[in-house]
Amino acid sequence: MDQANTLQAFIEKLHSEGVEAGLNDAEDLRSAAAAESAAVVAEARENARAIVARAEERAATLVAEAKGEISLAVRDAELELRDALERSLTSLLQRWLQPALEDPDLLARLLVEIVGADADAPDPGLEVEVRSDLVERLAAVAPRMLGEALAEGGRVDVREGLRTAGFECRVHDSVVEVTPESVAEKLVQLLSPRLRALLRTAADRGPLAAR
Repeated sequence: MDQANTLQAFIEKLHSEGVEAGLNDAEDLRSAAAAESAAVVAEARENARAIVARAEERAATLVAEAKGEISLAVRDAELELRDALERSLTSLLQRWLQPALEDPDLLARLLVEIVGADADAPDPGLEVEVRSDLVERLAAVAPRMLGEALAEGGRVDVREGLRTAGFECRVHDSVVEVTPESVAEKLVQLLSPRLRALLRTAADRGPLAAR
């Protein structure tokens, strides 16, 4: 083989080896890029999952807090409604009781019931305080109606002492108050458990009832 052919063959060999080396380098670069890209994608997915998990946890916390606040608001509303109903009912009862407790015959009958509650120990006397305009009216009927309830010779002392209808009396060493306010308050106390039950039933059926 002459020198020209030898040189040509050498050049072709260098070219072939260079191309192959370049191809190999390119493949290495492509593989490295693919691996790096896969790592970036995996990391991005992991970060995304972490972000979603934190968001879901935060959302669950906010929902729990909202439910707690709503529950407290419903409870407060129920209490306010119950109190408002009790106040309204008390006011209505007082207005209804006012004229009834201005009737001297009714007051005398109530006094008979109170004094006669302890028949084994009749009271020797009865002190009754009423509104100024009821003194004479009650004094006119009370002794006659209370005669059997009191001890023999017992007296009924009716005097001014209240600013409302009804009476306050001292009997058997105790003070008993029968006024629109005291009677209405007692009636509302008796009705309150029923009112609370009705409110609870209404709340359970309402739009904010627990699901």
